[in-house]
Parts: sequence; structure tokens; C-alpha cells
Amino acid sequence: MPGAPDPTDVAECEVWKLNIRDHCAKAQEYENFRAGLYTLVLGQCSEAMEYRLRSHVKFDNANLDGTSLLIIIKTLLHTFEERRKLSDAMCNVKEKFYAMKQGRNMSLQKYHEKQSSGAGTRRSWSQHRRRCTNRSHRS
Repeated sequence: MPGAPDPTDVAECEVWKLNIRDHCAKAQEYENFRAGLYTLVLGQCSEAMEYRLRSHVKFDNANLDGTSLLIIIKTLLHTFEERRKLSDAMCNVKEKFYAMKQGRNMSLQKYHEKQSSGAGTRRSWSQHRRRCTNRSHRS
């Protein structure tokens, strides 16, 4: 919002009034855009997604605000995708761990280092999974 002009300068006051009018018109235009975006996005959602949106904690705050609605959708989809990717990644780590064998030419020390690095990876995955699970229960 433009700052207040010097009251003694008539030309500066008129320019200020025009700037204020333009600012208010742009703010109204932006509000209309967000409301239209809200209607458009909600109209494109599947029935299941609409139920998930309406049951979200922040849905009431996103009334006629398309950008807030998109943020909620992003949150819902990313947490679902992270969970699915995490479970797939955990299965891959477990498969690699159980398939790990000491090769013919691999020294005992190399095999131990390989086992230790796998254990560190599994530990970090389980910590990450706990953090994600705690985060999803708070949402």
C-alpha cells in the first residue's frame, strides 16, 4: 500500500489517490482469482479427494482461497506418496540385506564393513519412519 503523501502538495495527493485506487482494484482482482481457483480446483477433485479435503483440519480456513486449497492437496498427496515410497524403500533395503553374502574374494574385514554400513542404513530408515509416523499422527 502506498505511503501517505505530503498534504500540502495537491498533485502528490491526487497521484496517491490513484495509487490507492489501483491497489484496491488489484487486491479485489486477486481475491476474485483465488476464489475462482478454489472453485476450479475443488470441481476437478475426485469424490474421494474431496472427502479427504473436507475432513482436513485446515479446510475451513481455506474457504474461497484456492492457494490454501492447493497447499492442503499438496500436503495430503506428499504424505501419502512419502509413506508409499518409504515402504517400498524399506522392502528394497530388507531384500538387499538378506541377499548380502560374502563373496569368494571378499575379505572378512570388507564383509564386516559392508554389513555395518547396511545396519547404519536400516537404523536411519527406521528413525526416519518413526519421524514420519509421528508427523502423520499430528496432522
